[in-house]
Amino acid sequence: MDAPHPVYRAKRIRRVLKAPDKRTALLLANRYIADLLERGDVLPPGHRKGSTFSEAALQYLREESIRKSEGSRWHDKKCFERFFELVGTSYLDELSQTHISRFINSLSEKGLKAASINRTLNSLKALLSWAFRNGLVRTNLSPECIRIKGAQRTCRPLSAEKLQPLLQQMQPSLRMATLISGVLGLRRGEVANLSWANIDWERCEIFIGSDGRFNTKSGDPKKAYPSPALLEELRKYRVTTKNTTPWVFPNKFRSGPIKAASISKQWRRARLKTGVSDAIFHDLRSTAATAFAEFGNSDAVVGKLLGHKSPSMARSYSQGVQAARMRETTEASHKSFLVLLSEPEEWRDQGRIGVDDPSIEMEVSDIRAVPS
Repeated sequence: MDAPHPVYRAKRIRRVLKAPDKRTALLLANRYIADLLERGDVLPPGHRKGSTFSEAALQYLREESIRKSEGSRWHDKKCFERFFELVGTSYLDELSQTHISRFINSLSEKGLKAASINRTLNSLKALLSWAFRNGLVRTNLSPECIRIKGAQRTCRPLSAEKLQPLLQQMQPSLRMATLISGVLGLRRGEVANLSWANIDWERCEIFIGSDGRFNTKSGDPKKAYPSPALLEELRKYRVTTKNTTPWVFPNKFRSGPIKAASISKQWRRARLKTGVSDAIFHDLRSTAATAFAEFGNSDAVVGKLLGHKSPSMARSYSQGVQAARMRETTEASHKSFLVLLSEPEEWRDQGRIGVDDPSIEMEVSDIRAVPS
């Protein structure tokens, strides 16, 4: 029989386990605890609880966060300071989902918006995932850092009044990216990672996500079908910018494609110069999708052109077009009904009573003359 471990000797152990004697009770207790140790539910006797949160945060800042940009390091440090105010000197193994929920509530009480809270949660999630990979904690709590949903802006088609001033303030590369996205409905990342090798000039096709270098949002490669006029604009752009790189939109070092965030940054600059508000780059995709639906294409065709996995995701564009057509039909019906209410000219020639007949005015005056 196994010798009982002295650490787990306690009073009333025999009574709790209902064992016939003390030795049997201690043996059963040790076997039960050994089973918990194998599953990792409890820490071994005398084992240190591991690193505290502050120790792990400092180690993460020295080893991992130092590789990030200055802004990301600042966000990491700010996140860890706020979380330390909540948990104090607690060990990582003592943290739970409750601590993360309380942390999110504390951020909301401070007036932070959903985007700021999610950015803070990303830093905490990276720390917890790193601590689990390095054996500093037994349980990975990073999946508990669930992003919250705030008031999200709905994408809408851009009007000519907003788009034309923006195009006048854009550089050639951003103007070309805007044209491609507005005509083909490509996402920002898909536009940024375009290469000349993906363009079939003869068949008028653009292959996206087929070379293994870039993955679309859905994970499946797709085709875009540019018009000959758009391909001619691409040729002119290539000659004008003297682009000899493999990428349609190279970065400033010409060592790779431009980052998607750089497109948004240039878009914001153009928007500030023109004073146009409430216009984002992704609205170009909605503009193209609305045009696809206005041409009478089904939801399946619109979804295929946009790269959606399900045709139902493109239903919002067709519904918007149908609503606009119904409004136009209602307005036309209203005008037609107003014509019916107007007095026909042939009635006046025949002496029929119309809206301008003097007898009606007399009758109305007589009624008003009646004393109440």
